[in-house]
Formats: sequence, C-alpha cells, structure tokens
Amino acid sequence: MDNIVLSEDMRANVTDFGLVRDCTNGKASHARKVVGTFGYIAPEYAVSFQVTTKIDVFSFGVILMELMMGRKAIQQDGEDRVHLAQWFQQMLKSEGILMIAIDLTLDLDIEGLEIMNIVVQLAVCCCVRNPNLRPDMSHAVVVLSSQVE
Repeated sequence: MDNIVLSEDMRANVTDFGLVRDCTNGKASHARKVVGTFGYIAPEYAVSFQVTTKIDVFSFGVILMELMMGRKAIQQDGEDRVHLAQWFQQMLKSEGILMIAIDLTLDLDIEGLEIMNIVVQLAVCCCVRNPNLRPDMSHAVVVLSSQVE
C-alpha cells in the first residue's frame, strides 16, 4: 500500500490517484502520458488515457483488496507479475470461497466475515473492467459507512 499516507492524527489519506483533478463535473479529459502507480491504474486508462472519476473508483477497489488480503497490488510470481484485482476475481470465480483470499491474520468472527463479504462485493464492483458498471465513490462511502458501528 504505497499510496496510503498517515497524517499526524493517524488518519489514512490516499495519494497518487489524483487523476480526477483533471476532470471537472464528471466530464472526461485526456492526458498525454500514463500517470499513477502501476497496479492501481484502471485498464481503460492504460489503453485510452481518458480520465474519468471511474479510474479512482478502480484504484480504491484495489486498495480494498490489499487491505482484505494483505497482498500488494502487483505480486511477483516467479517470472510473472500478477495483478491483484485479476487474481482476486479469478479466485472468487474458480473457488467461490471468500476465506481462501482473505488475510488470515485478521482473525474474523461471524459478524466480521459478514462485513468482509460486503467489502469484497464492493471491491469486486469497483474493479470490474467496464467502467460504466463501477459504482460512484459516493456509493462506496454509503456501503462502508453502513458497516461502521
């Protein structure tokens, strides 16, 4: 999680996904080069360089996956690089079991597993390939806020 910075009062701040700063009122803009950290860049941006708010949604989904699995956005598997979002979605598709992917050091009880399942669903939605199918960040905030006691 190279893109999480803690403030003096230990509040987490996400950095280096600031592509939205070039995007006003939800309108797309065009960049001239790839900006951002590999592993967090949405697939459509890497191809078209078109900046939309959905790019940050994708990056946020990758962060959620990192937090849940205790893995980095890009893993080195021998000679191959494995993208966390792709690996996670393949794992859920083939195994269909949440516990295989979750960081076991989290030591979750039944309620924790239920909350984790909601966060997994959100992360998967945030990282779908089609940006039109990704939720807005306001939706992600509502989903996560509803899980806080």
